[in-house]
Amino acid sequence: MKIPERVMEHFLTGGEQAPPTDVLAQKGQRWDNRYIIGELLGQGGMGVVYKCWDEWREKEIALKRLHPWLATESQALIRNELEALNTLQHEALVRTYDLGYQQETGEWYFTMEYVEGEDLEATLCRAKEHETLPLFPSVRWLGWLEALCDALSYTHQKGWLHRDLKPSNIMLLRDGSIKLLDFGIALPGQHTTPSGQPTGTAYYMSPEQLEGKGQLTPASDIYALGVIVYRLLTGRLPMGRLQGPWSDLKKAGWTPDFPKEVDEWVLKALETAPRDRYQDIETFWAACQALPFSKVETQTEELRQSPPHPPKNTLFHIDTDKGRLFAHTLFAQGELSTLYKGTYETQDETKDMVIKIVDEIEDNDLMAEEIRVYTLLQMDEKDRSQHIPLLSGHFQLPDGRQGLYQPYIDAHNLEYVRQIYPQGVPLEHVIWIFRRCLSVIGYAHHKGIIHGNIDPTHILVRGYDHNVFLLDWSYAIVEPARTGQGFKCWNALYSAPEVKQRKPPVPGSDLYSLARCVIYLLGGDVEAEECPAHVDE
Repeated sequence: MKIPERVMEHFLTGGEQAPPTDVLAQKGQRWDNRYIIGELLGQGGMGVVYKCWDEWREKEIALKRLHPWLATESQALIRNELEALNTLQHEALVRTYDLGYQQETGEWYFTMEYVEGEDLEATLCRAKEHETLPLFPSVRWLGWLEALCDALSYTHQKGWLHRDLKPSNIMLLRDGSIKLLDFGIALPGQHTTPSGQPTGTAYYMSPEQLEGKGQLTPASDIYALGVIVYRLLTGRLPMGRLQGPWSDLKKAGWTPDFPKEVDEWVLKALETAPRDRYQDIETFWAACQALPFSKVETQTEELRQSPPHPPKNTLFHIDTDKGRLFAHTLFAQGELSTLYKGTYETQDETKDMVIKIVDEIEDNDLMAEEIRVYTLLQMDEKDRSQHIPLLSGHFQLPDGRQGLYQPYIDAHNLEYVRQIYPQGVPLEHVIWIFRRCLSVIGYAHHKGIIHGNIDPTHILVRGYDHNVFLLDWSYAIVEPARTGQGFKCWNALYSAPEVKQRKPPVPGSDLYSLARCVIYLLGGDVEAEECPAHVDE
């Protein structure tokens, strides 16, 4: 089977829009005779941020480059950002080091403390997958809010507004503390950039900030803080944003499961007129401390003192060291194992899970190998692929059969995707999927792991963020293989010739299978060895 040259050229030259090459530096590049560029940490309206090695300081730092197309008109902005951060010294603020100007490219940049953790946006997205309210125990999010209020109180007293408060600018560190990021538009007395664009992020901007009217005050940051708290409590953004005129949220009945006092507290922060909101952070936090969250904590403590009871419609449950695993419904039946959809319940939270159990004790060696493969794939927490489901744990049943459990992913496999597009999935979608599959395969191959069983049912695409996952590493090979099963051909339509001959798979075997998945998505008939009819040779 020959892949059309036009398709392959599109894969190799790029089918999705990438940031301009003059913005993104190459990993390993030396910058300004001092910094070694590492991974890209993020991009925003003002600049691009990299993790770097500072040869002078001999430590990892974050380096922010001002976008070239903004450099001429925004030099004052970048200077103000540095000025703000250099004068603000607080444990919840990122420390700034140096300001520089790259003569060769004409770009301003500055360096700052590199902090490791997960931003609140990513944490919210993960928590939202479980669709259980509240998303977090109150003691947890109140700790974040207290630290955030303390930092904002400090900056406001120094005369600086943040103006771009949002979850992605709040970093949650492993020790439980937070860091407030990106004072890139923390400018006194301005609504817009020199190009006339409002400063901030629309869903979190106050009405006066979005409309560019009136002098901004701490009440503008308090409005954004109210949106963040609203989302922490409900898992969603306030209703009616960006549709104007501003909705009367008091009529929305937005938190029926929370005490009335909580509604009033948040809705006051979200008032349309700045004069009707809390006028300073101290008052906002004092109102929070007066709320009846102690009742919630008492109920939580009572739950902690009693073991979880099996929910209704439970097929079976398994006790683990930290909680209890419940299987609710049969999810799928494989050739050697059975999958169930269930939940994992601990004292603090409940998570949706997929439970996988081998059908026969004789296949325990395959399960043990799968557990070993997943452990290897997620051993390096910093660099692990985001396209491989995490292994949450494993167990052994009283009858001796082994199993494992992983977070449930609400997504569809490629067979489902192909059914939506009977004539072939659009090329740009296929490229998106293909590139992410190449990324995860390359990551696994680098660790000496070959999947060996790639087909459309083992590749998932999640709807809300289009993330791609490669599943079912049951038969992945780590040389030398430690199973007694030998090498098998699980799906002849997608297996490489050497795998069909029951020979050990090689890295090219995975690429062969992935290429056949691409042909299938584009509308080709894999079984008949036919390329897509609508794709020119």
